[in-house]
Amino acid sequence: MRIVGVAGSGRGLGAHDHLCWIYDHADELFTTAVEFLADGVAQGQRVGYLGHLGRERMTAELGRLTADHPGDRPAFAQDLSDWYRSDGIISPGDQIDTYAVAMADAIRSGYTGLRVVADCTDLVGTSAGREAFARYEHLIDRRMTSTPLSGMCAYDRATLGERAADELACLHPVSNRPDTFGVFAIDQETVGLRGELDGAVRPQLVRALTRVSFPHGTVVVDATEARFLDQHALGALAGVARHRGRPVVLRTSSPAHVRLTRILGITDLVRVELVA
Repeated sequence: MRIVGVAGSGRGLGAHDHLCWIYDHADELFTTAVEFLADGVAQGQRVGYLGHLGRERMTAELGRLTADHPGDRPAFAQDLSDWYRSDGIISPGDQIDTYAVAMADAIRSGYTGLRVVADCTDLVGTSAGREAFARYEHLIDRRMTSTPLSGMCAYDRATLGERAADELACLHPVSNRPDTFGVFAIDQETVGLRGELDGAVRPQLVRALTRVSFPHGTVVVDATEARFLDQHALGALAGVARHRGRPVVLRTSSPAHVRLTRILGITDLVRVELVA
């Protein structure tokens, strides 16, 4: 099972987890990164840090983390451009391939998986860069559900601003943003929703859903982790159904959603599936 919700630290995350950390200061980033990577070392994963900020400091921290672990335990701290395109506009598919190769190499080398912290602030400073990266965030999140790959994506709030930070945080199953909803991968076919989804977040929810790539066939959305989902959120899901030309199957534990879809007249677009 993947962890879903709000995190107060980088600890306690497993082999398939995906954390977004919006930071205000470098020390906060490094503290959380070390927590996240320390758990990876304890779980037998190859661990690394990617970013322009503080690579020398992270190299020293990673050396301390792996010092008490015998055998070949190389950790790495590298520049972001070693793994991502330096022009700031990534190709989501190519980036997925980069991580697939790195993870396969970690497994061949005897690790249980790969765990990476990436400070991606420099890749999302423009609208075009943010759009490409947001689409990639969902694709890599989906990949994490079925492979031993875990990641912490870090973003500098002061550089990006609140709105852009929330746009990226909401595409993760776990973040340190208590007031941000989430759209994330449950498995290769199912998208999950978390948090409170109402009229206040409808524009952001629509934007997030347009960045999600659904596989061919039925669009399945699981809202069992959502604390609240109202007619505005259902309307957003109906919009997805219209745009993609196929109905959304909404898995929920709330009978109220059955009634709402009938009242709104969208039962042909949003088909509610009640689960315990």
